[in-house]
Amino acid sequence: MQGMLQCTIINFFAGPEALLDDDNMVKPIRDALNGLVYEDDRQIRHSYHGQLSNAGRFQIRGAAKIVVDALREGKTFVFVRIEDAPTEPQLPR
Repeated sequence: MQGMLQCTIINFFAGPEALLDDDNMVKPIRDALNGLVYEDDRQIRHSYHGQLSNAGRFQIRGAAKIVVDALREGKTFVFVRIEDAPTEPQLPR
């Protein structure tokens, strides 16, 4: 991918807490995508990441089927989405 990008990374973990700090989880994933998905992670202008227990309650409207199925089955997984950065970003509420 070229141009300015947006990156979403969510770690769905089992148990009472995630095994890694949030920043320690995100950096190696973004670095691994260098040269594969985008030229360089400096292209990422918007980044959203978090860690959620797979036992939590979620609004699933509009969620990808693969994500819903993995949550139903109690799987641990990392969701990654790279897309074009919005042309008119919204400020946080």
